[in-house]
Amino acid sequence: MRANQSVGVLPSPAVALTAFAVMLAAPSARAQCADGSVGNNCRTAVAVRRDPPLDDRTWIVLPFANITRASDIEWLSAAAVNLLYVDMSRWTDLRVVDDGRVTDLLRNVPEARRGQLGLDSAIAIAKRAGAGRLVTGEYLKLGTRITLTAKVYNTRTRERVRTPMDTIADMDAMGK
Repeated sequence: MRANQSVGVLPSPAVALTAFAVMLAAPSARAQCADGSVGNNCRTAVAVRRDPPLDDRTWIVLPFANITRASDIEWLSAAAVNLLYVDMSRWTDLRVVDDGRVTDLLRNVPEARRGQLGLDSAIAIAKRAGAGRLVTGEYLKLGTRITLTAKVYNTRTRERVRTPMDTIADMDAMGK
């Protein structure tokens, strides 16, 4: 063995620290997953929305459908939600989902379906709000006469429990 040939010489401390830093900075072949586990088979976490429990004393009123699509009374669809909310909120034996919250919930429904919600969509909205009772409805304009029909459902059973109907003989009388 030659005199200048060294056997088992350790690198200088600066070289060792540099090598260690490179190993720390280099991406690991076994990365840490979002759930804290280590490996290449990370599962993508999916947020699960949990609906609140249904409360039979909580009611939700959804916009009424304009059956005749009369543009001069289209305002009645949203007004029905607000007017029923205001009246029902005075009662002490039940709670009513705020009309602003209803608007927020409806944003998840495609705009094309908002005008005439099907029962499945309406029930899904009621469940998201925790409402055990659901009020939907429709109005029909024939000349100056408007017929309003409300449909009250038990959200849990999907059973219609009441269908009140009223006719306004003169549409002009609505504003008076």
